[in-house]
Amino acid sequence: MCGRYTLTWPLPAILEQLEFTPTANLTWQPRYNIAPGTSILAVIDRKGVRFGGFMGWGLSVSWSPSRRLINARRETLLTRPTFRDLTRTRRAIVPADGYYEWSQVDRQPYRITDPNHGLWYFAAIYQERPGHLAEIAIVTTEASQMLLPLHPRMPLILSKDAVNLWLDRENQAFEAILAMPMAPPTQYFPVSSAVNRASAEGPQLIVPQTST
Repeated sequence: MCGRYTLTWPLPAILEQLEFTPTANLTWQPRYNIAPGTSILAVIDRKGVRFGGFMGWGLSVSWSPSRRLINARRETLLTRPTFRDLTRTRRAIVPADGYYEWSQVDRQPYRITDPNHGLWYFAAIYQERPGHLAEIAIVTTEASQMLLPLHPRMPLILSKDAVNLWLDRENQAFEAILAMPMAPPTQYFPVSSAVNRASAEGPQLIVPQTST
């Protein structure tokens, strides 16, 4: 799954990678512990133009008004009614430079990142709510062999070449991405248990730990 992630890059560097038009008055500061229920940076495409702005992390659903779905499983995106229409018409990218997972053995938190320190592109789906912030869920897939000791699920991380296809709401060829999930190189290391608190922030959270 993906329940916490990081985006510590400055906005100009993110813009250079994703080439989107920021929404009016978009302000950004590095975030080291992005949690569900908060506003997260997302990128969408409208008629060939990319826009980036904030969405609320968690989709509201009619069958459970108090519940928010923060993840959507790749395997059921086109079959589950909650996700099907959004997947065909409301696809987004969530930029990230790492995410957290907890060991299923002792609950030790780990940060998972790109070994080359690059920017990741999480596949996502969103829904618009007139008068309210749009809502978004990050797509998950089966974990790679390397990450299975931590958790059986991981975010669906798109290659840069796949980003255009995923964002193009007029192109149904995006289904090829769902048929062949990506497995990019990853590395992980233990971090401080301070990250367990959703309110915790700061660069100290991503410092590798030898013990906690």
